[in-house]
Amino acid sequence: MPYSPSTQSGLSHPTSSQESVTQLSHLIGLIYDIAADEDVWPQLLQALTDYVVQTPSGHTMVLVEALAPHFARAHQMQQDLKQTEADSDALDQVINHLPLGVALVDSQGTVVHMNRALLSMLRGNVFMRLQAGRLVLQPVDALQQVLRPVFLDGQTGVPVRLGKVADPRSVLVWVTRLAKGRSQVGEGLAMVMVASRQQRALTEEGLRSLFDLTQVEARLVQHLSMGSSVEEASTAQGISVNTAKTQLKRVFSKMGVKRQSELIQAVYSSPLWLSSQTNDASAQGLAPLGVSYDNPAHTTHHLRLADGRTLAFFDRGDPHGTPLIFMHGLVGGRHLAPPDEEVLREQQIRLIVPDRPGYGESDNWQERSIADWPKDVAQLADHLDLQSFAVLGCWSGTSYALACAKFLKSRVSAVVLVGALPPFEQLADLPGHYAPMRSGLIVARYMPKILPLMHKTFTRGVRKNVHLYLTRALSQATESDRQPFANPCLRADFAAAILDSTSNGENFLSEMRLAANDWGFSLEGIDGPVAFWHGDADQFIPIEGAKRLAKFFQQAQFHTVPGAGHYLIYSHWNAILENFRLIAASHV
Repeated sequence: MPYSPSTQSGLSHPTSSQESVTQLSHLIGLIYDIAADEDVWPQLLQALTDYVVQTPSGHTMVLVEALAPHFARAHQMQQDLKQTEADSDALDQVINHLPLGVALVDSQGTVVHMNRALLSMLRGNVFMRLQAGRLVLQPVDALQQVLRPVFLDGQTGVPVRLGKVADPRSVLVWVTRLAKGRSQVGEGLAMVMVASRQQRALTEEGLRSLFDLTQVEARLVQHLSMGSSVEEASTAQGISVNTAKTQLKRVFSKMGVKRQSELIQAVYSSPLWLSSQTNDASAQGLAPLGVSYDNPAHTTHHLRLADGRTLAFFDRGDPHGTPLIFMHGLVGGRHLAPPDEEVLREQQIRLIVPDRPGYGESDNWQERSIADWPKDVAQLADHLDLQSFAVLGCWSGTSYALACAKFLKSRVSAVVLVGALPPFEQLADLPGHYAPMRSGLIVARYMPKILPLMHKTFTRGVRKNVHLYLTRALSQATESDRQPFANPCLRADFAAAILDSTSNGENFLSEMRLAANDWGFSLEGIDGPVAFWHGDADQFIPIEGAKRLAKFFQQAQFHTVPGAGHYLIYSHWNAILENFRLIAASHV
């Protein structure tokens, strides 16, 4: 039977003009809500989706025109609220003046924020580093050993010494859990404070004056605030440990604290740090948390195409192996492919991963279609002297892989589709899709004027701290999806892929529109082997749609992986490659 919103989506058309007015008023209210709270976007997109489903055919553009002025006004209100962010920036400036290194981290050590003092300490430090957005201490499990009791048992002020006492590069780290804010999800955050002997000391006179300390008490606080333990401070001052502990008790009493971590917080909450602020230049040359990344094991190559555009690509694995060209998804780029080189060499596979136009280091081509992509792939294959090759499409890369199979039929030996996104032909195709993806496809098709604002809101949070965005996204993923991301190389590569795909706004919008509309070619004539891999727990792209797509192909193989989620490409990469080798060997 033909698609009917009332039977297919569980929604019914408004029964009266009053009901229609009520729903429209709700939409307008949500539009203004996003001016103050960008977290309302998913709710707004879902409401728009529901309203479009109920709107009679041909009336969608009327709805868009009616809502457009409200979106414009909401955007202006959002600009007016920038002062709040300016206040937040002022707070950042205050924290950045602290000579004490400070980082806010989650239970996995993912950094939400850090000040310049800590960034400066990380440069060339053998005991600490920033790896794929996570703060890593040496030994590698040191921070986790401290975070565990802080988050699980509620301990506060847990200290750890990095390096030997006699080493001037050694640092002292304290970890304290922060009170959970109303807007925070999950376990909340912890504050990591790092003191180094190489930082400037707070003045003895200032400590005595502000906290009514004696000379010996002020000197003890100086040592402790620079990362010394009580034992080290006592040795430096030529007094016994018991004497130092007695002095410390008096200091606690005078300053109204109970622990050494609270003492440090009290000292650096005072005006004294203003005279010991770090030089802004000390952090120059350090990468911000959202910077792009290149895996040193992967070399980026560049090809000048016939029309003058540049195509960037990775050429990985066994240089004499079976060639497999990887087609990334909407959020992707050449960094999206699994980073493991060893498995490629073991399976004797040459993996070629190009950036599509506008992604990463490939030049944009604004007016392209999906059917244009095989032309670039053919030039890349000619450049690499490949007479034949297989293609792998991941997620929304499905359409690009099938386009190559269609238009380069004599050269494409096989197709592998992982988490295949089928064509969006009608609203009935979308139930079961991940809500933001479903809403994005509907907006791209029926309300494209809203896309730029939607994209700007999304990328703003991503580029501010891409690792935090990734951590939050994985918190809702299946266990099989989360496990591969324990590999810091994969986290770093995937974060780079996200940044690559969001750096060019016009390109991202073009890709969204291409994914949401007709692919521009039929699937007839694709008669080679097509292997589908899909997890039955995929929360983004339902397996039913991929099974419908598989019915188009005579030589389709469908591999359902029980318990696997959306990131099957990483959790079952070995099995996918092993199966591909069997297919390639049988079609030589």
